[in-house]
Amino acid sequence: MACKNTKILNSFAQTTSYSTYEIPERYRNSFYLANAALFDQANWFLHRAYEICFPRLVSRLKDRQKMLTDSEANKKVMTAVHLLDQCNSIIDVRFPIDRENGKKEIIRGFRAQHGLFSGFDTCLGGLRMKEDVTRDQMKGLAMVSTYKHSCMGIRLAGAHGGIKIDPKQYTELELQRIVKKYAAELYTKGFCDGLTDVIEPDVNVGAREMAWIASIFPANLHRLFLEKVMVAGKPTEMGGIDNYPRMASQGIFFALDHFINNDKILEQINMTKGLEQKTFIIQGLGKLGSALAKFLENCGAVCVGVKEHDGYVYDAEGVDIQGMIRHRNQLGTIQNFTNVKPIASDEIFKEHCDILILAAQQKGLICYVADKVKAKIIVEAANCSITPTAHRILMGRSKLVLPDIYVSSGHSVASYIEYLFAWRKAKKDLPVLRHLYKHILTTFNVTKKTRQVVSSATTQKIIDCDMKPDILTYAIEHVMSETGNELLEIAKDYKLDLDLRTAGYIKSIQSIHNSICELKKLMRYSSSKIIFRCLVVNILLLVVQVLEVLQILEILLVLGVQWDNLLTHLVRWDNLLALEDVLLVLVALWDSRLVFEAAHLILEVQWDNLSVPEVALLARLVLVVR
Repeated sequence: MACKNTKILNSFAQTTSYSTYEIPERYRNSFYLANAALFDQANWFLHRAYEICFPRLVSRLKDRQKMLTDSEANKKVMTAVHLLDQCNSIIDVRFPIDRENGKKEIIRGFRAQHGLFSGFDTCLGGLRMKEDVTRDQMKGLAMVSTYKHSCMGIRLAGAHGGIKIDPKQYTELELQRIVKKYAAELYTKGFCDGLTDVIEPDVNVGAREMAWIASIFPANLHRLFLEKVMVAGKPTEMGGIDNYPRMASQGIFFALDHFINNDKILEQINMTKGLEQKTFIIQGLGKLGSALAKFLENCGAVCVGVKEHDGYVYDAEGVDIQGMIRHRNQLGTIQNFTNVKPIASDEIFKEHCDILILAAQQKGLICYVADKVKAKIIVEAANCSITPTAHRILMGRSKLVLPDIYVSSGHSVASYIEYLFAWRKAKKDLPVLRHLYKHILTTFNVTKKTRQVVSSATTQKIIDCDMKPDILTYAIEHVMSETGNELLEIAKDYKLDLDLRTAGYIKSIQSIHNSICELKKLMRYSSSKIIFRCLVVNILLLVVQVLEVLQILEILLVLGVQWDNLLTHLVRWDNLLALEDVLLVLVALWDSRLVFEAAHLILEVQWDNLSVPEVALLARLVLVVR
């Protein structure tokens, strides 16, 4: 295995000279293949960004570690690239469920985790239910999730899962059995435990399914906390956040609104400012597309076209989008609606409009259509909707593409905030946060007390869309705005012109490599702390071996140290002495009264920090000394 890994690493290194980088052949070939694997095409975008920013990564590493040579720094950066190249794990489960007609059926599901070597020890990613989900899709979406999170300042790795069914073909009871069994299969294999893997809703999945998943968590001392963090997008009564289902659409809206009011960008694409009277074509009228269409119409934009899997309609005078949404919700199709052509065609993408929104499927826009797109702004609202070749064509035609890594991150930001709320309510130590998210949590505290939300003019634009602006709306707006400005700065710095996708991946890469460097610093610090801890424990054990308990207590009393104070200090070890070290010293002393008091004090003082095995260990120890 070591030999194989060395060969892989060398194959990466052979593509580079010092401070230069080339896209590996596997991903380079995917640029030319419309039917290439989703994972490979997503990696083409990533490694294209590496081509551009690799020299600076090497240079910054040398600045951190002055003793490194060019070749050593180059090799270290390549090692990080190699570690993040593939998913950490992917599981393919099959399990039987009982149908209500008395028959059994085998269900297949997937879950992939990516980016756990990025310095983040918890994954966050969606769960979808579709007939066409594949293992490769889950790998690709998990990989995109890692870099999307990093781009948005979310300190969580990526994941994605899918259940290979058409949910319309099952009753609610059957779906509940499927989702619970799927989650139970994941949990028994180390996935979906709330600490290493957090699930959020995706296609055909919502708060109901998240509640089902949370209910499978086994009853133990940590349940009240972990059932709240193992899923995001859950019902509000379980600790979820109001208006969560709208956050994905709001994120897209705020991203689009940010750029369509940027004078420099608009000058480059020759477009006037604002959404008023702008025309748009939208692909997909699901929960994402329908909410987004309402937001845009509320701002004065005009829908001139809609594309669904079973038909499309284009009308330069405007389409009754609200009527079409109601028709689709009632009948499950847009067929038989006014002027709808009942065929699946990409011809609508070639029609005149200002904004084209891709909110339906992967690879929705491919090369032979991209060169005929007339829209000046293309919004990649669904993950991986634009192939690498199509992206290159759009860039060559000076189109503004708002990429999935940025624009479709609203639900991830909402999930992250819900995750942080759960940690804070449980009085757990929060992970390291960007200043922006610290500000959001602080604002939430103020808002909760005053019951007021300070909303901007942008937030006010969506008030009439059956909802009120709340703290989550405020958070999404500010995250999308700040990240958008950062992408523009990176694009300017690297001379990328309008290529915001590459700017987004560069931002993600820089953030992940910084995280890896910080993790290595922490590991070096922890190693020295472990050595010191071992030294302290060994000294204590040596003292115990030489002196008897009464002699030790007499010495401590002479020094003016009360046993209760010493014991309290020992129990509050603050990462200096671990639980097993404390117990080791106490057992060596072997005074039943002291051990009994210590065990009770540990349970009282360190309860929130103890795991279930540690509690069981203390309980066994108390039983022994009694």
